[in-house]
Amino acid sequence: MCSRKRFRNRVTPRWEENPSGPGPRIEARRPGPEECELSHTVVAELVANVLKVTARAGDTVGPDDTLVILESMKMEIPVLAEVAGTIVELKVVEGEVVRDGDPIAVIEEK
Repeated sequence: MCSRKRFRNRVTPRWEENPSGPGPRIEARRPGPEECELSHTVVAELVANVLKVTARAGDTVGPDDTLVILESMKMEIPVLAEVAGTIVELKVVEGEVVRDGDPIAVIEEK
């Protein structure tokens, strides 16, 4: 069974200093307690264009409110808030291309 826990990964390129030897090194870490306590980051789950931004920083949202609408392969995909709270920061603008894992919004949970 697949776990739905999210990890932030960083791949160290070959040309950076790598104490474990040649080749890239992957570091996986869980977000720290200060990142998890009060805020939730909504991330993109696919490569898409930002078609429309429907929310603004400072808006109060519920767990199923639409933040942005993405467009991929001529389909419109709404991105939902996932948690109730206040939008602290929107990290995308209309027309921008997002990739899998890119942050879309930061929500301060109630």
